[in-house]
Amino acid sequence: MGALELMNEGKADKLLISGGSGTLWKTETPEADYVANFLVRTGIPDSLIIRENQSVNTFENGLFTAKWLKENHPEASVILVTSAFHMPRAKRVFEKQGVKVSPFAVDHLQFDFDRPTHIFVPGAEYLKRWEVFIKEWIGITVYKLKGEI
Repeated sequence: MGALELMNEGKADKLLISGGSGTLWKTETPEADYVANFLVRTGIPDSLIIRENQSVNTFENGLFTAKWLKENHPEASVILVTSAFHMPRAKRVFEKQGVKVSPFAVDHLQFDFDRPTHIFVPGAEYLKRWEVFIKEWIGITVYKLKGEI
């Protein structure tokens, strides 16, 4: 987990965890609360964690985080931690909201082409990776059309 690594290495002094439930219809533990609770269990003091748990998408992550930063720490430097495949869109969203970020990508997807058959007959795991790629590509396109990046 990138945030935990940054805290343990002394590269971050506070964590702002952003993410709501991620669903529009079900009520479940917001992602920010879930991650923050995990970090507290690993030894990170709760006093060093700020929770933004209302956002339901990347645009709102950036919007609500920017609002909190402007009100509380306008000069803060921000390390944006998210999946490598999602970083381009997330970084653009945050920067559009006026948040200057240093990217810290995690969860890198890798392809293992150790056998020539992977080129011609990909396994199901590769189809799942294409699903992630297509979802992110659509997300970038929609955000561009809406002027959110």
